[in-house]
Amino acid sequence: MVVKNADRLIQDAGTPKLGKARRILLELVDSAIKAGNSSSSMRKWVRIVAVGGGKAGAAMAITREQILGDRLTNGIVNILAGTAPRKATHKIKFVEAGHPILREGN
Repeated sequence: MVVKNADRLIQDAGTPKLGKARRILLELVDSAIKAGNSSSSMRKWVRIVAVGGGKAGAAMAITREQILGDRLTNGIVNILAGTAPRKATHKIKFVEAGHPILREGN
């Protein structure tokens, strides 16, 4: 694993459920870092799925779809409620959510 203290982060989680969640997140981070390695080629990948969130999530998703085009399978991005982009993507779904406090319906 690329994250050197991953085992310690998981071990110090406090509960088994949080430890499992941290392990999953660390595996995702590890995969993302390895995918960004210049020796890796997206051309050999069968499916590319976009997942994101945050203040710049919508803008990055739109750009990601423009760059990847038909190679992008689909995706989902959480965005702040009321900030849905006017320019919609074809393959990435935007989910409006409350932040930092969840709102009814989330």
